[in-house]
Amino acid sequence: MSEEISYVMSAINQIYDNLWIGDIKIAFEVATQALQQGKIEKLVEAAEMAKKLITFLRIEAKEKEIEDKEDWVTESFLKRLEDISIDDAIAGVMMVHLSNLKAALNYLVESGKIKPLLEEEEPSQLRKEKRYKCVVISQPPKFEVKALLDTSFSVPNFERLKKVAEELGLNPTILEKSKAAMTLRFFSGNEFVEVIAQRFIARIIMTMREPSEERMNRISSKILEMLTEEKNGSFDRK
Repeated sequence: MSEEISYVMSAINQIYDNLWIGDIKIAFEVATQALQQGKIEKLVEAAEMAKKLITFLRIEAKEKEIEDKEDWVTESFLKRLEDISIDDAIAGVMMVHLSNLKAALNYLVESGKIKPLLEEEEPSQLRKEKRYKCVVISQPPKFEVKALLDTSFSVPNFERLKKVAEELGLNPTILEKSKAAMTLRFFSGNEFVEVIAQRFIARIIMTMREPSEERMNRISSKILEMLTEEKNGSFDRK
């Protein structure tokens, strides 16, 4: 993967991650910064050249009544590449997508529909901590916490998991872990908590028999602190 593709892909991922928790201000800043890079015109030009070549080849395939048109177009495209870099063309297509994202975000900014997010004070529902930021969606007896982590989530060992559960008065179930995701569940006589972590995001879903925002904040804060501890194992960004 080229440096340009990796850079644009990282920017787009950051935009979607911030949109997921409703931080449009940061999403807009990421898009603006990414589109200020010097190679943007070259990349978009490569994408346009590739698009024109593919269009030409599809017309040619139709005129020649070729049976497997898409396979023929792909093979012919690769053979006829001259001044077009495949990596530049791919990065260019992604840059166009990034530009469209910025335009949509810019519309929201200029229309004033996200004014609270652009003022100096952070909105009450968006909470920023040292190693993560999160938004809380309250629909008692159900609460949902969406968090964007500064680094990939940490995998707690059994002793750490047990200690956190005891401090919160909860019982943990077996930790479920795949290649890049993890699921934790806790329960007590009053609440059931499910934690789903994937790379740089975490989602905490809490159902309470006796709803309490104070209790919800304590549980979610403790869990997010555990997920962002440096001493545990973690999944790296790739």
